Amino acid sequence: MSGRHLRPAEQKKKEAAAQKGRDAERERAERKRRLEAGFQQVRSRPLWTSRPSGPPRGGARLNFADEKEVDRVLKAGSDYQVLQLEPGASAAEAKKRYRQMAIALHPDKCDVPRAGEAFHRVVTAYRSISSFL
Repeated sequence: MSGRHLRPAEQKKKEAAAQKGRDAERERAERKRRLEAGFQQVRSRPLWTSRPSGPPRGGARLNFADEKEVDRVLKAGSDYQVLQLEPGASAAEAKKRYRQMAIALHPDKCDVPRAGEAFHRVVTAYRSISSFL
């Protein structure tokens, strides 16, 4: 198209296509910026925080379990006591608590001697509870 002059309608179409491309590029750059900002925010948070003994509260997370926690899990009478849940707990609460405890008690992460047994107790408790939720 060198040397050829575009009609006004063709010129408008070409400009609209170019503007659409610039807008799309701007949108991609903005999404990338927001995504990277989110990653930066997550990286700045601590991975684990300690929690006081007793039932979990709010967003408290477990450290890798100690002997006291392993004993508590192994001595718990019911599946709800193992996961420290109320009997009316939702499926989302049960899943969240299970994941926290599974990570904390996993034998590859926890050096307490009976952590493997406690881990299996948590897994069976979650399977039992989740089948009713």
